[in-house]
Amino acid sequence: MAPQTPATSAADPRVRDPLAATPVAAPGVEACRDGASLTQLRRARPHRSGPAGLVGRLLGFSGHVRVALDERGSAFWEQVDGRRNLHAIERHLRERFGLERGESERAVVEFTKLLMLRGLVCLRLPGRGDGRNGYEHG
Repeated sequence: MAPQTPATSAADPRVRDPLAATPVAAPGVEACRDGASLTQLRRARPHRSGPAGLVGRLLGFSGHVRVALDERGSAFWEQVDGRRNLHAIERHLRERFGLERGESERAVVEFTKLLMLRGLVCLRLPGRGDGRNGYEHG
């Protein structure tokens, strides 16, 4: 039997239980409520130089990433405080919206993926410090 590497070890909590990770708002993310009490997220994009940056400015592309969350997404974001892990957030969504466990788990995974891909949230992995090496970015 081949030895397991740390990235695939059964003892590695990131592999065994992805919902044990704790979401943290990425630096520079601003959240506000709209008139319907839904959350709007915004983060400045890094300025691009060279031809790509020039073309973007000429075409009027926004210098911000913006995401409008629905009711469930807003409830998810309300729980992102750097202390609650994804299990706690999943439980909250399940209870608040009367969801089946599988549905609430899928919702948490999808919200997390969406926000990570847009650079709006990072994950702090269990067993890691609070330093930069303890975070996974999208």
